[in-house]
Amino acid sequence: MFGLDAVMRVIGKVEQVISTEKFEILFDDRHAPQDKPGEALFETWTLKDISLRGLGAMTTRRAQGALRIGVLMAFRLEKTDNWCAGIVRRLQTDRQNNSEVGAEILSRHPRLFWLKKPGAPQEGAWDWETRHDDATSHHYLKTVLLPADKETASDESLVVERGSYRPGDPYAVQIDKHLRQLRFGKVLEPGDNFDRVAFRWLD
Repeated sequence: MFGLDAVMRVIGKVEQVISTEKFEILFDDRHAPQDKPGEALFETWTLKDISLRGLGAMTTRRAQGALRIGVLMAFRLEKTDNWCAGIVRRLQTDRQNNSEVGAEILSRHPRLFWLKKPGAPQEGAWDWETRHDDATSHHYLKTVLLPADKETASDESLVVERGSYRPGDPYAVQIDKHLRQLRFGKVLEPGDNFDRVAFRWLD
C-alpha cells in the first residue's frame, strides 16, 4: 500500500502537523533511507493555481521516488487544518530538476470510514469515524469516503485497498448510532494498490 495509507493517517487525525508554509503535501514513503519504516514524509510545494477540481504546483523534490503519476496524496493549503485528497495526473521535470505537478482533487472533505465486514459479530459496532487498532480490528474494513459534492457534481465513492473488499456483499456502518448497510459497486478507477469504488446504500 502506498499513498492510501498516508491519506488515511492524516484525515483520521493520526498525524497532527502544524503547517507554516505555503503548501503542504504528505506522501507515505516507506523506502526513504533516513526515515523509520512507515514514517511519513512531508513536503512543502509552491502552489501555482487551484480550482474546485484540480491544482497546479511546483516542487524541487521528488519525495524519494513517491511522486509519480497516479499516486494518491493528501494536501492542505497554508494555515488551514483541513486535509484534502487528490491524485497526481500530470508530472513534468525540467533540467534543474524542478517538477511541475498537476493533480485532480478527489475530495476537499475526505473522511475515514470504518465498515463492518460481512460475517463479523453483530455486537461491538463501531462508529464510522472511530479510530482503534486492537484485536477486533480484523472485523472492520478501513476506507476513505469521498462525499458527494454539489459544487463539482461528484457522486460519493470509497477509496479502498485493492483486494481487501468483497464486491456484492453487504457491509455495515454505524452513523450517529444508526446502523446502515451498503454494497460496493463498480470500480470507478483502479490505482496503485487501491480502487476508487462506487457504492449504494441498501436502506
